[in-house]
Amino acid sequence: MKKVILYILAAVCIVCLSACGKNNDQSVGIIGGADGPTSVFVTDGESAANIGGDEKDGENLDKNLDENPGGTGENLEDNLAEEDLTEADLLVIDAFLNRGDVYGFLLSNYDDVLDADFVQVFYEGAGVGEYPNPELKKLFLDSMGMTEDDVLGDITYISAENADKVLQRVTGRKLSDLRRRDRDLGLYVVPEADGYFHMAGDTNRITVKTLYGTRRSDGIITVTSSAEYMGWDAEDLEPLAEFETVLKEIKPDEYYIISNHIIGGWMADLVDWEEQESTQIIYAEKPPFEYDNISFTVNPEMDDTLPCTLEKISEIENGVTDAQTWAFSHWDEWMRDPDFAKSQNGVVPTFPDADLYQEIYNKPFENRDEYFIYKYNQTGASLNIWNIMADEYEYRIDLKAYLSPDGRIDPDDLLAQNVRWARIVNGILFISNAHPTYAESSDYLNGYITAVNLNDTSVIWRSSPLVANGWNFELLGVWDNGILREGVIISGYGFTNEDDYIYQISMASGKILDKIPVATKPDCVVYANGILYVHCYDRDYEFAVGYG
Repeated sequence: MKKVILYILAAVCIVCLSACGKNNDQSVGIIGGADGPTSVFVTDGESAANIGGDEKDGENLDKNLDENPGGTGENLEDNLAEEDLTEADLLVIDAFLNRGDVYGFLLSNYDDVLDADFVQVFYEGAGVGEYPNPELKKLFLDSMGMTEDDVLGDITYISAENADKVLQRVTGRKLSDLRRRDRDLGLYVVPEADGYFHMAGDTNRITVKTLYGTRRSDGIITVTSSAEYMGWDAEDLEPLAEFETVLKEIKPDEYYIISNHIIGGWMADLVDWEEQESTQIIYAEKPPFEYDNISFTVNPEMDDTLPCTLEKISEIENGVTDAQTWAFSHWDEWMRDPDFAKSQNGVVPTFPDADLYQEIYNKPFENRDEYFIYKYNQTGASLNIWNIMADEYEYRIDLKAYLSPDGRIDPDDLLAQNVRWARIVNGILFISNAHPTYAESSDYLNGYITAVNLNDTSVIWRSSPLVANGWNFELLGVWDNGILREGVIISGYGFTNEDDYIYQISMASGKILDKIPVATKPDCVVYANGILYVHCYDRDYEFAVGYG
């Protein structure tokens, strides 16, 4: 699992995690995916960017390549004359690939540029983004149900017209060429603003060095380049990525991007996992959406699991620090716990916040977990299961049935209850699902923990709602010959103008065993040295943990 550890360690080195907050449940990305759950509002009519339109638009995109120089790059002639690029050529292409409106096209795999990850392209505005004026900012905040106090990063606005100009300038294509379902670009769309918004507190900026390449007589150029993150000083780490990019030369210093593939570096390792063909895709059945705990195997009234005793040691105001800063501040202290140190393998835990491909890093509990679980396709609607012991990909679990009571919400919708955290113990998948806004907006049916039988994906039990919308949960209990007995799940729930609690939930039935009020939303929990560490929006707690 050296590659896994390298990837996680590298991701931690660059992550700038959003503040997990009582009032701000939006997260901040590094390279991958939309920033947390995305609110998408698409008009029925045409905007300047053709955000609307017919579904059939863009489905016949590969016709007449001669008339469309930014075509797919497939079916190109192999017998055309070819020559190596000169050093002067490489310097010119270097300048092109490092442009603010271009580098983001390198951060995803595609054969057709219209399949690029446009979140990467417009992450920093692609040279046309700007800070929204007060009117535009208000439109965005109102659409998200947020206030000025909820914004911890930068908000960037890209007009539909300017987004279209970037696409035409860099690819020779237009927004109207995109399939309608892709025209939100993975960003926040507010129809009244006629454009796109992005909220982030970090960067995906890379510096690219073109290594070598060839030019064909028809003007098609293939180059190989490499990149490191700006400011990195980690000589022992693999390079971020190597890219193979196909360009169409328009003028001596102007190009259209046709296709791109990440072929090396630790980013390629992760992409390989994402792109593996599943040997099996398992579709989970729809779970119950009820106000009460539903258990199908253990009667909650007969469940005699006892809660842990949690005695408060400290409560400290944290100045609204982010969870990563909090984790690093306690890291040496946590590593003094042999079980914690053994389970971490020297890797700082990164809570699933929408960083690279929005992975879930499954910290082994006392080194007994055998699986690395990560989200598939930039959402929490599917999970890929990687067997650590066998070092191989096993299968994918499709959890779209968990997104909403009616099952009709898109994974990118603001009300989509995507997976927040996942653990596999004793052959059971424990997952938390939540959307990032007010409970009232989903009739208070939000924030569940569910136990799923991995043999058939049937629901063993589902907790009452409103018990888990933090970034993770912890498992506490007593191990007996490799089996977790008397297991308790520690989770947190809270939001603006809602009650904030730390919950103890029985792993046997999903019954709430105990709850402790806290001042603000509990986002992250870590158990080490017999202490439960809790990071809340503006407070940090420590509790001494006892059993029985």
